[in-house]
Order: sequence, then C-alpha cells, then structure tokens
Amino acid sequence: MLQNERLLKPKKHNKRLVVLIIVVAILFIIIMLSKDIHLWQRKSIIDIIPSEKSEIFLCYAKDTGKFEKRTLEVKKGLSDIEKSQIIIGELKKEGAIPENTTLSDFLTNTEATIYLNLSRDVLGDKTSPAKEITKVYSMVNSFLLSLKDAKKVQILVEGQPIYTLNGTVYTYKPIEFNKYVMED
Repeated sequence: MLQNERLLKPKKHNKRLVVLIIVVAILFIIIMLSKDIHLWQRKSIIDIIPSEKSEIFLCYAKDTGKFEKRTLEVKKGLSDIEKSQIIIGELKKEGAIPENTTLSDFLTNTEATIYLNLSRDVLGDKTSPAKEITKVYSMVNSFLLSLKDAKKVQILVEGQPIYTLNGTVYTYKPIEFNKYVMED
C-alpha cells in the first residue's frame, strides 16, 4: 500500500519539471508569435498590400516616325476622366498635341466608344499630313491602350464631330487603334 501511495503522490522534482516544461513552452510560443507578427508586418508592406499604382500608356511619334509606347504609373483608383486629363497633359508635354488643347468633356458609351470633347486649340495651325496623323493617333492609341474595354475614340471639337483636324485623317466617325503607326 505504501508503494501505491508513492505512485499517486507526485514528487517535487516532477512538479518542477512540469513547471519548467510549461515555462519553456510559453516562451517558445511567445517567441514564435513575435516572429510571426514581425514576418506578417514585413509581408503586409511588401506582399500583402496590393499595388497602389495603375498604369497609363502614352503613344507618341519618335524621330523615326513610328510611335513609341511609354508606360506611366499613376495612383490606383483614378477615374477615367482623371486618367484622361493625365493623358492629354502628357501628350502636350511630348508635343504630340498643341500645348493649349484642353479636354472639356469625356464620355464612354455602351458600345465602348470614348468621346473626347476637346477645345478648338487641338486644330492648331495648318500642319503637314504626318503631323496630323501623329496628333490623331497619339490620342486614339493612348486612350485605347489606357482605358479598359474601349474600342474606338470619337474626337469632338467644342462638342461637334469634325471631318478632319487638318485635311488628312477622317475624324467624323469613331477611330479604332492603329497598330501600323506603332513601333514593332
């Protein structure tokens, strides 16, 4: 009977061992959690948070006559009108359209046509056919590459469609992307 009582009563060194194991386990859990939190914070900055940037594509003529496509990073979540204003501003900087040109209105219809209502300044002075082609397709290709689901661009001047900007490119109807002016 004395032996059975000994088995039932835990020894002091057994209690110490159990307490030591519990303390080590708790320390291990705390260390692992702190590492996980640190790794999570690191991931949240690099991997978890989606990119806060979006892209706009600009097309404009290079010295070779072929169009170059340049990518411009912009803040994610911009509206199409805000993207449009950026495109027009960048095309003016590149000299693809006249500096005084303003975008007074922008609309996309259910047939995926973008309507750009531009100021009369887009007409500029009488230019060469090559310059007019550059002007028209810089706008058309830039907008079609940058805005989702768009298929055509209708250029309006002060709210009205015009037959041509300077006598070369027919602009009265919506215009599709022109892959032939793009650099290979």
